[in-house]
Amino acid sequence: MFKLRLIPFLTVALAVLGQATVRGEFEPFTPPESTIKQSMMLNLVSVTGVTAGTGNVGGASGPLINITSPDDQPIDLANGNAIITPSLKDEVLTSVTFTPVDQNHFVDFSLRGSLAAAGDVTITVVDNGNQIFTFTEKKSADWDRIGVIAKLGSGEYIQSVTVSTDVAGGFNSLKQMAFSTLADHTTPEPSSMAIAGLGALAFAGFGLRRRLKK
Repeated sequence: MFKLRLIPFLTVALAVLGQATVRGEFEPFTPPESTIKQSMMLNLVSVTGVTAGTGNVGGASGPLINITSPDDQPIDLANGNAIITPSLKDEVLTSVTFTPVDQNHFVDFSLRGSLAAAGDVTITVVDNGNQIFTFTEKKSADWDRIGVIAKLGSGEYIQSVTVSTDVAGGFNSLKQMAFSTLADHTTPEPSSMAIAGLGALAFAGFGLRRRLKK
């Protein structure tokens, strides 16, 4: 016969299991354009012909993002809401890395862009625990928004994120990059809701046990 006193222990075990399941995981994320706020947009400081630059999320005083071309391919950064292009017409841009200075702040990243031809676009995330997650999508030459997000409740943040392609002509541009914080995502995951429900069940079980003893 099931004993009521086991409920709290089962609740704790399931909670730990739930956290272990989501711990350190990122997943593909495609936010609608209508949900992208100005406070999420990466604003760039204009420079040309460089392999590194900076931008701020939400405006000039927002969180700082370092931008690098890992393969030392010269890039141009335009002022405003984020557009990165190859510095020279015959230059092939195949990857760009975005590194938040605060590596415990952002939980998701997304962007749009264009390729020299249709092909694969890969997003590689390094989380704040140095775990690596890679996602690849086949996209048209002018591709719509794609991105990645840490599973809510995982406690993970973006240490860095690299956007790359193996298309021969590389990227024509990367644009409208956006970063979001945990505060922008308030809906609990089903697993979290289930754990909360089990917690409530445990307290109800304790109450029932007290009543049965009387």
